Amino acid sequence: MSTDFINLTKENLANEHLCCIIRSKKLHPGVEAKRGWLSDRLNEGHVFRKLDAKATVFIEYAPLETAWVPINGDHYYYIYCLWVSGSPKGNGYGRALMEYCEKENVPASFIQVDSLQKAKELPCVFNNWAVLYKGKFETVNLLDVTALKRILKKAGGVHD
Repeated sequence: MSTDFINLTKENLANEHLCCIIRSKKLHPGVEAKRGWLSDRLNEGHVFRKLDAKATVFIEYAPLETAWVPINGDHYYYIYCLWVSGSPKGNGYGRALMEYCEKENVPASFIQVDSLQKAKELPCVFNNWAVLYKGKFETVNLLDVTALKRILKKAGGVHD
């Protein structure tokens, strides 16, 4: 697995491949509009981190306070997109991108959503499922016994 990731900056934005945007070999107005929008957002703490290759491997996030979404809150990140597609899948890129995001030293709190009222008070529209173990994000996928054992074994909690 290549670990060569880069963050888009005002200095490199014009020359970097935007792996999330319209797939066209011709210039497309949507690509340039995205570049302009990103350029303005970078000063607000917006992060676009990608594999240093022409591939669909990236994470895009911002502090919720400056995220362009209809959600209010403090001390959260809003993840616009996390994407690993094609041949890079299955090589740990998604995990590496999430770990980078988690290292940004934003205070975190965890909320058990066990009532309608708590669900309505969440600072994010995506509240259906997340698996965290010992405070670490593991997956958004529902778990079967095999997947749960894999997570516990990785953390040193269960041995086959």
